[in-house]
Amino acid sequence: MHTPDAGRFIAEAGWGEGPLDPLPLIEGPVRAGVLDFRIERQSDGWWVTQHEFGSSAGFWFADAPATLADFQAHHERLSTSPDSSFGQTLVVQQPFDDRSVTLRARTLSYDGPG
Repeated sequence: MHTPDAGRFIAEAGWGEGPLDPLPLIEGPVRAGVLDFRIERQSDGWWVTQHEFGSSAGFWFADAPATLADFQAHHERLSTSPDSSFGQTLVVQQPFDDRSVTLRARTLSYDGPG
């Protein structure tokens, strides 16, 4: 098991279904509210497994620091390409301690244990 430096956290602000508060960067299961996540150390970074009610499997991130320039090409594609789902359909998500609320086009849904 990898022991992190003191005070290292994952603060994910763009997932839409992620935890409200930063998660400690510690390998293993992590509970946020009533939702369970799993953090796994990999050879070149970390994998965060989404709770069972999420719409994606999770996300990976590297140990190396990233800059805004690292995201520029992906941001450009997502925000301007006619093939991007972000340009085709309105999606608004808000996580809560016990559920995620999603407005996709004109459909409102709640995903969580309740």
